[in-house]
Amino acid sequence: MAIHLIALLLEWDGDVGVHVSQALVADTFLQPLISLAHSPLLCGQALDAMLRLMRAIGRQTVRSEKDHAVTMLFVAQLLAPLNGSGLIACGLNSGPNATGTLHRDALPSVAQCVTELLADLPVNTPPGQPVSPTNVSSLTMAVDRLLAAVKNPESSAAQVYLNLLILGELGSKLDLSNRIDLREMLISCLSTSAAQSSSTNKTTHSTNGSVIISEEVKPAAALSLGRLVAGQPDNLLPFLVDRIAEAANSATAAVALSASDLGSQHQLYHLLQALRKVLVGLAGLSTNTTLKTHLDSIWSLLIASAGLPAEGIRNIVAECLGRLVFVAPRQLMDRLRQQLNSPEASNSPLIRCTLVTAVKFILFVTDLDNSSQNQLAGQLRNETLDWPSGLVASPLCIPQPSGQSGVIGSASVDAVCQSSALQEIDAILCQDQPSSVLLDFLSRLADPDLLVRRAALIALNTAAHHRPALVRPLLTRQVVTNSRQGQASLIQLLYAETVVRKELIREVQMGPFKHYEDDGLDTRKVRFLCCMLPLHCCSLSYFHI
Repeated sequence: MAIHLIALLLEWDGDVGVHVSQALVADTFLQPLISLAHSPLLCGQALDAMLRLMRAIGRQTVRSEKDHAVTMLFVAQLLAPLNGSGLIACGLNSGPNATGTLHRDALPSVAQCVTELLADLPVNTPPGQPVSPTNVSSLTMAVDRLLAAVKNPESSAAQVYLNLLILGELGSKLDLSNRIDLREMLISCLSTSAAQSSSTNKTTHSTNGSVIISEEVKPAAALSLGRLVAGQPDNLLPFLVDRIAEAANSATAAVALSASDLGSQHQLYHLLQALRKVLVGLAGLSTNTTLKTHLDSIWSLLIASAGLPAEGIRNIVAECLGRLVFVAPRQLMDRLRQQLNSPEASNSPLIRCTLVTAVKFILFVTDLDNSSQNQLAGQLRNETLDWPSGLVASPLCIPQPSGQSGVIGSASVDAVCQSSALQEIDAILCQDQPSSVLLDFLSRLADPDLLVRRAALIALNTAAHHRPALVRPLLTRQVVTNSRQGQASLIQLLYAETVVRKELIREVQMGPFKHYEDDGLDTRKVRFLCCMLPLHCCSLSYFHI
C-alpha cells in the first residue's frame, strides 16, 4: 500500500511529484525498497505496485538531468548484486545486497523493474551527450550493452539469465523488430547442443561464432524470444514459425532415420516454449489478427510434432494446441476432434496421447469459476502459472473517457474479448448434440494403448476438479470398447484401470537377481488420484456400477 501511494504521488503533476522525487534517494526509503525488489517472494499486488513505482520513476527521466540521475541510481541499485550485469557500472557499495547474490526466483521481478525504468529513454543517444559506463542514455545503448554482456565469455550464468529477461521485457514493450542481431542471438542460444552447454557455467563461443550458454539459461532465452515476438507479432511471428518448422523437420527426420539428434529436439522444445509464450499473450485478443493469419501453418507444425517420442515436446505441443483454440474456438475445436479420429492418429498412439492432453489444458484454462484467477489476473511473475492476460478483468481495466489515455481502455477491450472466447469454448464443451465433444476425448479411457489411457485419466481428473458440471452427465454415458460387451460407461472404465494387468509386468534380470517392473503402475496411480471423483462431482448413486 505504501509503495502504491508513493507511485500515485510521484505521478501527480506539480510540486507534489517534485518533492516526492527528491525524497526517493534518501537511504531511509531507497534501501528498504531495493531489498524488497531483490526478494524472491515479491509477487502479486506487491509486484504490481513496485512496477508502477518504477514506471513512474522512469517517466521522470526526460524532465531533467537530475531526474535522469535518479533513474540511473535505481538501475545501479537493482543490478548491484550482479555488478551491474554489464548494463551499468556500479560502485563498490551500490546497494543493500552489493556483496551478496540474487536468488534466481528474484531475477524475473528485477528484470521487470529495470525494464520499467528504461522504457521511457530516447531511442538514440542525444547528440553531444557524453557516453559513460555509469549512465544509460538511450534504449539503443541499453540493448547493445545487454547483447555484449550475453556474448561476453566472462559473464556468469546469473548475469546472462537476467540480461536475457531484460531484453525480453524490453521487446514486449518496445518495437525491437529491427534488431536482427537480437533475435539471431536468441536463436543462437537455443541452437546450442546440450553437450556443449552442459560443460560450462559461463558464456562461450563456438568456432562459427554462435553463443554457447549453459543449459539452465536456455529457458530465459526462450522466454525472451517469446516476449519479443509477442511485442511485434506482425513482423516477428513469421520468423518464429519458420524457425520452428526448421527444427521440427530436423527432429522428425532424425526420428525417421532412428538417429539420436538431441540438439534439434532441445532446440524444438525451447522454440515451442517461445511459441507458448506468444499464445499466452495474444490468443483470444481481437486486436491481433496475426495469429489468425498464420493459424494453419502453426496448427500444421504442432500436429507434425505431436507424434515425436520426446515426452517434453509432446506436452508443450499439447499446451500450445489447447491455447491456440482461443484464436478460433469453434473452428479449432472441430479440427481437434477430427484430428483425433483421423487415420494419422489411429496409427500413432503418441498423437492420440498429445491430442487428449490438449483437452486437459483447455479445461484448465477455461475454468471461469476458479476463485484464484482474480489473484492471478495481471500477475507478471515468470515462475507462476501463465493465465492469459485479461482472463478476469481487473479493477484497472475500465473504459476511459474520450480524450484520455487509451492504454487501460484497450486492456479492458482485450479482457472482454478473451472472456468472450472463454465463453464460446465453454458453450462448445457443454453442447451435447449431436454428440459431446468432451466425451469423444474422455472415451479414450478404452484406448488399447497405455499412454493414451493415462492421458485420458489425467484429462478426466482435470475436468472433475475444474469443470465438474461437464463431467457429471458423462460418467454413465456408454462408449464403444474393445471388450466382449462392446460398450461400457466412463465410470466402469475408470474402475477397470485399478486392476493389475499381468501382461504389463516385465521381468528384468539384474545380475543374480530378478526385478519386476510394472508398466501399468503410473496409470494406476493416476486412477487412484481420481478415486474421489464421484464425491467431487456426483451423487452417491454413481458408486453403484
